[in-house]
Amino acid sequence: MADTMSSDSQSADLSAQAPASGPVISAPVHARRATADVLVQVVARLLNLLLGVVATAVLARKLGTGGFGEWTTILLIPGLLGNLNNLGFLQVAVRRAAADQDSRWLGALVSIRLALSVPTTLGSIVVVALVAHGTEMLVAGIIVALQGLLAGAAALGAVFQLQARNDLPMLTMTLNSVLWTTAVILVASSGSNLVIYAVALTAIAALTTSMEALIALRRVKIPIRGTRRLWSELVRTAVPLSIGSLLILAYAKIDGLIVYTISGSSAAGLYGSVCRIVEQAGFVPLSLVVTLMPIVSRLYPSRIGDARRLLQFALDVLAMFALPALGFTLVASRPLMELIYGPHFVEASAALPILMGAFVLICFGYALGVFTLVLGLQSRFARYALAALCLNVALNLVLVPPYGYMAAAWVTLVTEAFIMTLTGRAVLRRLAQRLQFGRLLRVALAAAVSAGVTLALRELGVNVIGLLIAASVAQLAALFALRALRPNELRALLRRDPMNAF
Repeated sequence: MADTMSSDSQSADLSAQAPASGPVISAPVHARRATADVLVQVVARLLNLLLGVVATAVLARKLGTGGFGEWTTILLIPGLLGNLNNLGFLQVAVRRAAADQDSRWLGALVSIRLALSVPTTLGSIVVVALVAHGTEMLVAGIIVALQGLLAGAAALGAVFQLQARNDLPMLTMTLNSVLWTTAVILVASSGSNLVIYAVALTAIAALTTSMEALIALRRVKIPIRGTRRLWSELVRTAVPLSIGSLLILAYAKIDGLIVYTISGSSAAGLYGSVCRIVEQAGFVPLSLVVTLMPIVSRLYPSRIGDARRLLQFALDVLAMFALPALGFTLVASRPLMELIYGPHFVEASAALPILMGAFVLICFGYALGVFTLVLGLQSRFARYALAALCLNVALNLVLVPPYGYMAAAWVTLVTEAFIMTLTGRAVLRRLAQRLQFGRLLRVALAAAVSAGVTLALRELGVNVIGLLIAASVAQLAALFALRALRPNELRALLRRDPMNAF
């Protein structure tokens, strides 16, 4: 996926599909259409993942650890402050527009995002100026920060969510990734100036965002004038729902900034290279959450037993992806890092299994987060997230100076364990549910089998591509052999129909 600052085209809120009456803003979505929409997203995300890996690999090899550390920091700052421009407004506006069949809610979304884009962009520029080492990093950081001004236009992507036409933003996202990967390769062949990369990244983001906005405006007429009066309703409803998520995003990015500030650009580059692998893997739990949200909303509270079974099933499914990934990195992180980033980044391979352990908890957190919203636990979740942020920052400030980015990796793992424990306890208590660990243990055993096969083949000299293939085959075979996954469940998952899988 290209390193753009806007995530609107990747957001998904399918819980707000309401029957249409009159001129449609959102239309009824048939099962076949919904399934095709989700499958298009999954395929597009996979393609963007591959393109993102290529672009990141070329960048890292060309810039080296120091230059890549500066680049990842440049991206971190606008990404961190840009979250203030997405305080849950998108989700609330989509729900209200669908329920009321009123496009003025989309106009309010665009106008409030546009208004907030100016101060958040200026804030990003100020922070870049404070942390930048040298003129090249400063200029590149300012250019990347200017992407924040695209927030208003990017908000028009809500039209595609309302009409269940996420294939269109997926196309523009893929175009973005193709152009960015091409630009990275071309720039790398002639030099490694951060400013040129920043210009290319921002220009491509402006082009694809504008294309998506124009397509949206052709599909729905969106009024902007007179929508400011709806801002108060957006703020009143959205901010309490999103503050917990914003705090989590904050501590997920602050550690990289702390590493850069305390340990320098080379350490930030090594740590950022590992973080990128974990971030790219996030498309799997995100795809499941897209499917879960509307189903859970329909089940609770009238069918609480089914809601409990769905939570159990979601955790089991996420474990089938996350635990093998952890097992693979435990035995093959070094060749994987060398394949993607080259020999200069192999030193960071020790941090990869630690962050992949955190990723296991993050995956479980995705499922619990869906239930947090449905069960009305947002305020409690926000308190947990604030405590996690304080814990994360405090531990990083104490441990990063003597122990470097390895300490940041361990702090991330501790923080994720802290917030998942609190959130899981609150969700399970509200559902009056006790988790069943039988399948989870079988999934863990299958992951151990896969890791053992990977270790044996690594000792025989098999390259990392062969290791990835062998690990995947061994994992799937072990899941079926241990009855951790059954054929009917696999068919239901492929149909994106988890209700028929448990």
